[in-house]
Amino acid sequence: MLEGAAPITDRRSSFPRTWSNAIPTNRVTETGGAATSTRLTSELRAETGYGGESPGGEHGPSVLERYEGVVGVSRADPGRAFADGEAEFEIRFPEATVRSFTRVRVDSDRDTYRIAIELVVDEDGRERHRRRWERTVPRDLQ
Repeated sequence: MLEGAAPITDRRSSFPRTWSNAIPTNRVTETGGAATSTRLTSELRAETGYGGESPGGEHGPSVLERYEGVVGVSRADPGRAFADGEAEFEIRFPEATVRSFTRVRVDSDRDTYRIAIELVVDEDGRERHRRRWERTVPRDLQ
């Protein structure tokens, strides 16, 4: 438990109030027995996304943020599933524009989870850093 007064008393002032591109999306789709390569694509999917832009002003720089994701599961083999998400965050200061982009992908089959995370950081449109993490984890009868 934290003691004392909250450091932020007016939480609304901490977040942008004006969104020019804020269009949330949500969609659930089912695909039927179409074949791609040798895999059957009969699956259930759900997609979502949101974000927007806050113009800068006397209280700070302009900010762009975007979040999107899709999850899917095989109707024939529920152990075969995936989750794919990405996020982008950009801050436009007068002296520099900085941006981060990340993508996370988790795939599964009956025996394993495969996780991949990618991070890219830009400054003024030039890539400054890139890193990728990958790991495979046994499901252990989950």
